[in-house]
Amino acid sequence: MLTPNPDQAQALARIQEWYLSDPTEPFILGGLAGTGKTALLPMLHSGFEHTPRIRYVCPTWKAAHVLTTKLKDAGVHASATSIHNLIYNPRGILHEEDCGIWDRPEDGCTRNPKCKKLAWEYDPKDKPQLLVVDEASMVDPRIREDIARLGTPTLYVGDHGQLPPVQGTSVFDERRPDALLERIQRQALDSPIIPLSRIVRDGDTSWLRQAELMGFPVLEAGPRSDHRYDPRAAIPPHSDPGTVFIAATNKGVDRLNALTRRVLGRGPENLVPGELVMAQNNNRRTSIYNGQQGVITDVDGDDIYLTMETGVKYAGPSLIKGIDEVPDNQIDIPVIRHSYAVTCHKAQGSEFRNVVVYLTGSRPETSRWLYTAVTRATHDLTFVRAM
Repeated sequence: MLTPNPDQAQALARIQEWYLSDPTEPFILGGLAGTGKTALLPMLHSGFEHTPRIRYVCPTWKAAHVLTTKLKDAGVHASATSIHNLIYNPRGILHEEDCGIWDRPEDGCTRNPKCKKLAWEYDPKDKPQLLVVDEASMVDPRIREDIARLGTPTLYVGDHGQLPPVQGTSVFDERRPDALLERIQRQALDSPIIPLSRIVRDGDTSWLRQAELMGFPVLEAGPRSDHRYDPRAAIPPHSDPGTVFIAATNKGVDRLNALTRRVLGRGPENLVPGELVMAQNNNRRTSIYNGQQGVITDVDGDDIYLTMETGVKYAGPSLIKGIDEVPDNQIDIPVIRHSYAVTCHKAQGSEFRNVVVYLTGSRPETSRWLYTAVTRATHDLTFVRAM
């Protein structure tokens, strides 16, 4: 088990004191990228005289997979799940006027009669002694209210510099953290991504010039530019889940997906072998969940053969978001989308070896948006300016 640094040791002491006080309010732990928030979680299992039964949950299955991997790497044999898996059950489809309550611009919902979203009912499956909610900045107020209904001591852990939920405010917007990790861990100091993320978050208007001076490529998207970005040169390639474009809008995502497919010679078919896709719905039957990426290994008529980043394999029909209509009686069929590019909200809770940030100068590209996009990268980071 890792030894806590002074910041982590102080945070652990406060968490223990809070938990032993029989709390009715949650504990909020904040920290920017590189300060060791996730590294602190395994320490919970050795920090109590009598370790409580801990349940880990995240806003998305993708984030839960990332956390599970990190816990196991630290020697903690615990699996994180989505929040919905713990406290909700699907109860059907919302249509037309009902869909207004799910009006999430990031998902493209615009009260379109064809728009169908699952309605969820509160149905908790477990009441752990301590509930840990990771990636807390993504959790909206309605879900936080339902978590509170469990009556379980709840520890919210997250990056207070990241984007808030698509709807409402984050827990960090409503309350100061009870503990804040500020010391950058030694291994994080080896990466220039962390210092750049601080420059971006501080709103420095010269951040792009500083990024260039720090060695990050700053290229252009125009076909006539001498410094244009070539998707074919990416390492890992854009057909690998380890590389991703991050764009500010769904329109930008669609443009980048189409451009990348064309450059990679994907052809006119909607899906071909080697295609990188992302799940857009939760499917317990196939164990494929929203936000997880996969690669299509073969196509046979209307059936696809898909290998997910989690190792799950699927063979059968699928529906493509934005092209196919999702019938009410086929919600168990995986809904997928090309994922050479994703929005920043969709990337939140995930990490990628190589991130290419597409800059258009549009309104969503605030310092908070840029900070979130930059901190998705673990190794390589490139900026591409739209012409």
